[in-house]
Amino acid sequence: MYRDRAAMTRPGAAPEVAVGPGTSAGLGRPFVFLWCNSVTYQLVASADRFTFVWLSRETLGASRLVAGIVVFSLGIPMFLFVLAAGAMADRGTRACDRCSSCSPSGER
Repeated sequence: MYRDRAAMTRPGAAPEVAVGPGTSAGLGRPFVFLWCNSVTYQLVASADRFTFVWLSRETLGASRLVAGIVVFSLGIPMFLFVLAAGAMADRGTRACDRCSSCSPSGER
């Protein structure tokens, strides 16, 4: 809902959007789902690491050094994949750069 209907007709003026309880302006449902997914993933990842340490200590009777090596080895693939993904993202073209719908002038 717009507060100032005249602002909608003025060229170059951005309309004011009413923000408050009962309005649709805010974080939105997709952001809430993304946030819940991120929290759930972090909890599962933490439980995964805890479980590997617990299994190595209790089941195998390993020392603290071995438990530390187990946790370190769980992080190695993530480190390598993040480096490779970052390099690919820096070298590749973005989807938004290939189209004209996002450019302000509409030119390619």
